[in-house]
Amino acid sequence: MIARWPLRYCLAVCLALPMAVTAQSFELTLNEDGKTIADMRPVFLRMEPQPLPDISLKEVIRRYRALFAEADDPEVRIDALHRLNNLYSLSGQDLSLPVEQEVALYREALDSYESIASSGVYHGRLDELLYQTAKAHAFVGRDSESIDRLEQLVGLYPDSGLAPEARFRIAESAFSEGEYQRALRGYQRVLAGDARQELVDKSRYMVGWSQFKLGQSESAGVAFLRVLDDWYARSDGFESLKGGAANLVEDSFRILAIMASRREGVASLEQWMATTGDRHWDVLLYDRLADFHLSRERYSDSARVTRAFIEKKPDHSRTPAMYRQLVRIWESGRFPEEARQARQDYAEAFMPSSAYRSLPADEQSQWRRVTRNVADRLYASAGTGSEVQAGRFRQSARFYDRLADRAPEDSGEWRRLAGDAWYQGGALALAVTAYDKAAYRHPGYREAADAAWAGLKTRREKLIAGQGIAEVAEADQLMSAARRFTRRFPEDTRGPDFQADLSQRLVAAGFPDRALTTATQVTGNGTASIAARRSAHLVMAEHHFADEDWKTAATHYDNALALAGQASEKTNTTTIQDRLATSLHRQAQAERKSGQPGAAVALFERAADVAASGMLTVTARHDAAAAMLAAQQWEQAIGALERFTRRHETHELAGSAREKLVYAYRQSGQPIEAANIMLAGAAESDHPWKERLAAARLLEKGGEVNRALVIYGDYLEATPTARTAEQHVERQTLRHRLLTADDSGSSPYRAALLERELASDWHSQETLAWASQAALFMADEAATTMASITLEPPLQASLEGKRAALETALKRFRQAGRLGDATVQSRALYGRAELYRTLAADIMASPVPAELNDLEQSQYRILLEEQAYPFEEKAIALHERNHGRLANGVHDDWIERSIEALATLFPARYQRDVRWMSWQPAGEDDAS
Repeated sequence: MIARWPLRYCLAVCLALPMAVTAQSFELTLNEDGKTIADMRPVFLRMEPQPLPDISLKEVIRRYRALFAEADDPEVRIDALHRLNNLYSLSGQDLSLPVEQEVALYREALDSYESIASSGVYHGRLDELLYQTAKAHAFVGRDSESIDRLEQLVGLYPDSGLAPEARFRIAESAFSEGEYQRALRGYQRVLAGDARQELVDKSRYMVGWSQFKLGQSESAGVAFLRVLDDWYARSDGFESLKGGAANLVEDSFRILAIMASRREGVASLEQWMATTGDRHWDVLLYDRLADFHLSRERYSDSARVTRAFIEKKPDHSRTPAMYRQLVRIWESGRFPEEARQARQDYAEAFMPSSAYRSLPADEQSQWRRVTRNVADRLYASAGTGSEVQAGRFRQSARFYDRLADRAPEDSGEWRRLAGDAWYQGGALALAVTAYDKAAYRHPGYREAADAAWAGLKTRREKLIAGQGIAEVAEADQLMSAARRFTRRFPEDTRGPDFQADLSQRLVAAGFPDRALTTATQVTGNGTASIAARRSAHLVMAEHHFADEDWKTAATHYDNALALAGQASEKTNTTTIQDRLATSLHRQAQAERKSGQPGAAVALFERAADVAASGMLTVTARHDAAAAMLAAQQWEQAIGALERFTRRHETHELAGSAREKLVYAYRQSGQPIEAANIMLAGAAESDHPWKERLAAARLLEKGGEVNRALVIYGDYLEATPTARTAEQHVERQTLRHRLLTADDSGSSPYRAALLERELASDWHSQETLAWASQAALFMADEAATTMASITLEPPLQASLEGKRAALETALKRFRQAGRLGDATVQSRALYGRAELYRTLAADIMASPVPAELNDLEQSQYRILLEEQAYPFEEKAIALHERNHGRLANGVHDDWIERSIEALATLFPARYQRDVRWMSWQPAGEDDAS
């Protein structure tokens, strides 16, 4: 919409027409426009001030009003209006009409304007009349009529000085009506003509707007950039802009931001800039686009624009400010992590010395402030445990280190903070360097001792984290650092504390001499704490202990124990006491070895008294008793060992003490007491039966045989089966012992001895002999039983009992022959033969039934002979086998007896056809 033009402006222009009634000189100029195109005002008249007549101004105004109301000539009426307006302008007083009256007056004037314009007859310039008519129409709201007159002006007077403004007004109207293509052509015609600068500026601006409305964003962007380029060149880099020009420039920035935001953001902006070339002030374009996004809470887009400028022009003078703007963007959106990263990026950007030196002093101060914040936040947010967190510690350390370089007044504190951060980040070597710089290069730093102490601890931890103190150089570096601390801070007890700890580590690392040197420095330091001196004495004691200098070691252990008693806090002295006891124990062993049992016993007893652990106490007492045994002081040893076993009956050395006590009793001629000790401890032994058997043997030796036999029997009952040859022999020996102790002849151990030997794969000469004798004994018993059974009619019934005894005897003789030696084998063959011979004789001697007659009795005896004959034959065969052993070189009494038996036996064999009864012993043919 074209702005409404006030009546006084229109009249003022009209007064500029060359009329005969005016005598004043004036010129035509343009007023400053408003903030937008809609607020633009028409031209106004600047007149040289003239003295007013003496007549009252109100009276003059009244007369011109009357003239305007009464005149019929249009030119006169217009001239009257011009005069009225001029009076209003020159008076400087508020004599103007109300708006309603002014509009009404202007409407009346329009009739005069139109009358003159329609007649075509005018004493002045008609183009000016058309111009003023258009403005008058616009003032009263007749926009269409106003544009018609302006188009008439342009058409009739294209070269008029008023034509550029008319074209501009026509383009403005088209723009207001939404006819952007027509408006664009109109603005371009203004630019193509000879328009004054103000119209050129506005037309360039509106070309951009028209292209924007037409969707020609790229062309519009280029247009607005050219507008800004022109104003930048004409306004001292936008510094001298005022009023409408400032608004136009600001609006150009705004519409560029809008267009870029609607397309591809900063990419579109950079595309437009690439078309028109690089410019120094393009930071403002990025800034306005970022602000636009921020105003709409598009924080990521705003940050992206700012970041784009930083990346494109890292060396620009406004880049530091853009870094800080990036922080503010993220903070506005409450994105703490992104804001933190933006601060860190800012700090990183100017970490290089060259970049930092390029900053002015105020920017350097800003950088230090932000970098401190970044370093503190990185440190606080790192925590512990992960590689990412360790990385944050290391990043904060880098910033602290650089702050120390750039802020000398606080460099001690920065260095210590850097050390802490390097330490937390695992960069221990860098931490040591930072701590040392803080401690020793800044004499006025109040926390220097703490920094130095942190450096010492970090050195130590660095070695622990690696392979420990593996090289001599590492040991010397630690020792040197510790000495440096104690010299610089002699009143600080942490120095000797560190040295005390270092001496222990040097021992563990295999540097005993350096450990001794360091420990000696601690014991000679008057400010060393009790704990440090105690630790140093322990190191020295251990050193001499390792050299087997037991006496010197014991001295230092005594010192350490005394210092422990002086400590304000209760200290556990168990280890010290035990090491002292061990030193005394070793001294006692040396005395015993050198043949001084009395001194050895005293040292053992002192070791037992000073030792904190029961093990050392028990060991010392045990060894004291052993020393007495070695001196063959049996009674003294027995007393000491009895006390030991009573005090420490559950100790692992109790078994050894009992063994020694048994030994002492045996050596002193007291086997029964020794056996009782063994039996008492057998239940807790890993091999209880071994203990009981040994005790049984001692009981036998002491005369308590029955107790011993009971133990033997219990053992065989509990463990009858042997798993090894040794066990078999042992058990057979015990069975034989029990058998020989039993005079009854009915001992169960005889059969057990025989059966175990027969079943075993292991034998000895003794076990075989014992088993064969047992078999012979039982065979003789069975033979006796068989001989005692009388054969009586009915013969079959009595033969069953006799046959069972025969088979038992034969079985035992065979077992004896299998297990025994040559003599036993001869004895077994003889016994078997005699069994058959006896059976045959008993059959022949059996009574004849009385109810038989003589013939039958004769026949019965013949039948008995036939029954006895085979047994007699077996007897002869077995005796002959025994006789045949002579050929093998065997000769003994039993073979002689077999020979004698053969001499008494009838050598012929008889065969009977009639067999009254038939019976053969079960099993194999024993004559074979």
